[in-house]
Formats: sequence, C-alpha cells, structure tokens
Amino acid sequence: MEVPRIQIAATPPIFPPPFPKAGELTVSFANPVVLRIAFAAATLSIVLDSMLSVLFILWAMGAGFLAVWMYRRRTGLPVSVSSGAKLGWITGVFSFVISTIMVTAAVVLSGEKLAESMRKQATVMWSHDPNYQQILSTFENPATFATAIIFALLFFFVLLSVASVAGGALGARFSNKQ
Repeated sequence: MEVPRIQIAATPPIFPPPFPKAGELTVSFANPVVLRIAFAAATLSIVLDSMLSVLFILWAMGAGFLAVWMYRRRTGLPVSVSSGAKLGWITGVFSFVISTIMVTAAVVLSGEKLAESMRKQATVMWSHDPNYQQILSTFENPATFATAIIFALLFFFVLLSVASVAGGALGARFSNKQ
C-alpha cells in the first residue's frame, strides 16, 4: 500500500526591508525622498500663500517644519537640527522656484494691464511725494527696472530660505523629543 504524499507549498521567507544606502540617508538634493517631501511641503506653502499672502513668512516656516515632520515619518529616522535646516532650505528653494514661476506666468499673461495697474497704484500712493516723478522716470529705464527686479527676487529668495531653514531647524528640534 502506497502512502499518499502531502505536498506543502513553500512560502518565501519574509525578509525585513533593505536598509537604505548611505547616500539615501543624507538630506540633500541627491535624495529623491527629500526632493518629493520638500516639493510637497513647498507646494502646500505656496497654495496657502496664494490664499492669505500676508502670512507668507509663517507659511514658509511651516513648510520647513512640515518637511521635517514628513521626512521623519516616512523614513523613521531622527533628524538632526542641521539636517532639518538643510531640508528646510531645500523646501525654501522649491518655494521660491514655484512662486517665481507663478508670478512670471501671471505677469506674462496679464500683459500691459498689470503695468498700468501698478502705475495707478504708485500714483495714488506716492503722488504727494516731491520725488515721485524722479522715481517714476528712473523705473522707465529698462536697465534700472531689471536691476530692481533682480534685487527684489534676491531679497525674496533670502526671506523664503531663512524662514524655511528656521522652520526646518525647529521641526528637527521638536520632532526628536518624543
């Protein structure tokens, strides 16, 4: 009499997920996880900024803080204050790029309407100033106008970056106290 054979299906062994490589742990532009998180936080910041722009410094700080929180939650790794600041800076760079693209698109699409509107606002605000005509003629020079735009962009970049760095550093400082 033959004994029936029982076939047991072999289940594959369950291995823990692979430990990230050394390059994947660093907070840098080379880390795709960092880039996705920073971009998401920056996008949320710009959306909030478009709704209530008076608080754009707080939105930038919040974006840095949120990026650290999301990174810590995604990777499960503690974030040092310097890494949090770096993640905040990357978020600030994304915030600046996104907002610059949006403003540029708005200016290009509005054409002369925006320039005329700005002239009217300047006239209402500064017409009582004795130097108003001199200032107005200065900005009619394309080189002077371009220089003013470049300095305004530089100032805006520094402002967004510093606020995001502060938010990222604070996020790292408080996220490790659990």
